[in-house]
Amino acid sequence: YQTITGYLNSNQEPAYTFKGTQGDIVTISAEAGFDSNLALKGPDGNVLITNDDSANSINPMIEFFTLPTTGEYTIILRGYSADSLGTFTLSLSKGESNFDRTTPITYGSTFKGHLDAGAQVAFTFTGNAGDRISVTLESNFDPNLLLRDDQGNLVTQDDDSGGRLQPALTDFRLPRTGNYVLIVDAFSETDQGDFTMSLTAR
Repeated sequence: YQTITGYLNSNQEPAYTFKGTQGDIVTISAEAGFDSNLALKGPDGNVLITNDDSANSINPMIEFFTLPTTGEYTIILRGYSADSLGTFTLSLSKGESNFDRTTPITYGSTFKGHLDAGAQVAFTFTGNAGDRISVTLESNFDPNLLLRDDQGNLVTQDDDSGGRLQPALTDFRLPRTGNYVLIVDAFSETDQGDFTMSLTAR
């Protein structure tokens, strides 16, 4: 986990490099007193992904992005306008973000876990386009369930479809083939407890 604090002058585009390994999952975020956006360039210099506003604010975040190759990557921070200036904090985390842990799972598996207050638990699985997946969750608190693809995009989410404040995904069709991240968190930052999650597909 790395954090950099800097100052953006007008017409500047600060760039920072890091070494990544194919398959690493990274989260990059920026906090600034101005409207900013982030871009991530791959080892070949091409822009892989950009983000402007995320996390319910004007601050950008590239979340749970899977690095396609091994090599040196470049993070670029830009102000929304040429005269944007001010202090900023840039954060890079690999693999876990604010997860307790990331656990690989497969279709037909059931996992018993524990969610700490204010945390998230993540599960990774590989699916094919058109797979119809179902996820059930049983707990003694009010959890949320989020599904993201390997680009960090939110595919779907649910809060209470399973009844008794429990989330569920039922026969959800995966939009494409690739790796997915299932995330369990709580409706309240103070909620915590044990849970049982099952993933099936047909």
